[in-house]
Amino acid sequence: MRDVVTGFYVDVLERLIAAGTISISDSVLVVCGGPLDERVMRRIGFSDFRVTNLDAGMANHR
Repeated sequence: MRDVVTGFYVDVLERLIAAGTISISDSVLVVCGGPLDERVMRRIGFSDFRVTNLDAGMANHR
């Protein structure tokens, strides 16, 4: 799961958490997201998040 894009995604979230800008206890809405977003949010430790996407076909890619 640690390709360049995913690594960047995780690094940015970890830096924001470390800086106190966001917290894993925050409510988060991921717009135009997909399975990768859900995996990253869970890996970081977020528990109160929702991933949305207008493409119903994305549900088949979990």
